Amino acid sequence: MGERIIRISDEEEKVGSARELPPRDRARLHLAGWLLGGLAVLLMGSGLLLALAPEDRLSDAREFFSFMKAFVPPLVTLIIGFYFTSQGSDS
Repeated sequence: MGERIIRISDEEEKVGSARELPPRDRARLHLAGWLLGGLAVLLMGSGLLLALAPEDRLSDAREFFSFMKAFVPPLVTLIIGFYFTSQGSDS
């Protein structure tokens, strides 16, 4: 059995070449990245708050973490859904 050699440059001719994102899409992707990153930091921060909360504030920390657990996933879904559905409908 002989080894088959695959050259990326040969495959690129069959598939096509990559193109750079237009400035509008790049800005939208940048904004979505900042929003998702901020929400991830907020969720992790609330988990850290729950882990490090003093005994007398533990119920408040649990309530805040529960709120963040319910608030962040729908918001992430909304952001990702908006970005990927409106990307193809540029007029």
